[in-house]
Amino acid sequence: MPLAKETLQYRKDNDLCARCGNPNESGKSLCRKHLDQFAQKAARRRKKLTSLGKCQQCQRDLDRDTVICTICSDKQKPIQKKAQKKRYNRRRSAGLCVGCENPAMPNQTRCEDCAQLDAEKQKTRREHRIANNLCIVCGEYLGENPSIQMCDKHSKKRSEWYVGSDVRKNDRVRRIERKKLVLAHYGGKCVECGEDGWAKLAIDHINNDGSKHRKELRESGSTYYKWLIDNNFPDEFQILCHNCNWQKYYDFKE
Repeated sequence: MPLAKETLQYRKDNDLCARCGNPNESGKSLCRKHLDQFAQKAARRRKKLTSLGKCQQCQRDLDRDTVICTICSDKQKPIQKKAQKKRYNRRRSAGLCVGCENPAMPNQTRCEDCAQLDAEKQKTRREHRIANNLCIVCGEYLGENPSIQMCDKHSKKRSEWYVGSDVRKNDRVRRIERKKLVLAHYGGKCVECGEDGWAKLAIDHINNDGSKHRKELRESGSTYYKWLIDNNFPDEFQILCHNCNWQKYYDFKE
């Protein structure tokens, strides 16, 4: 039997469950018992509609391999984005993980578990997109044998951001520090002429397989000096100055 409007209004004003009058779950309009019942009923309904090939929102025939149709998906996107932004800001301001609401790591937006999970997901998605010639940002198809890993739109956007940010300066500082560390390990001077000015020196592949190795590094997203450090300075490398390096290249070509 339907409840009187006065009863419903009283329960609403006093933060009581609209179904039974018990205290509401925090931030909800129902108690825990009726929230669980509602969730179970909604899950059964969604499962039934999916088995019939119907949209879970409007019950239209599905036009794609998902649980909601394109029309409902487009309608939900701005609503979901607004709700996600609100939830993100609320959790972040409270020092909670924006993913699971557990305490976040110091000066971070996620807890350790969520940060690790996100990193694994991003790595898997990136590897999948690179293997299938897709833009690593949006997934747009780049054609056969693309020369870059991003579409024109995101490549331009990334370049504009990079040039105007402090990241460019910091990257250069880190690269110089890594280069000096690598050069120091391999002797600090050209093995042919003895040149020791760090800016004039380069790391040479003794086995002349540098082109293949650099291509592998680009595909993996790693950088040259970082790779050498992470792999404990392999023996098949040496130091040459730029002049001796070019001379070796021409001698090898001949």
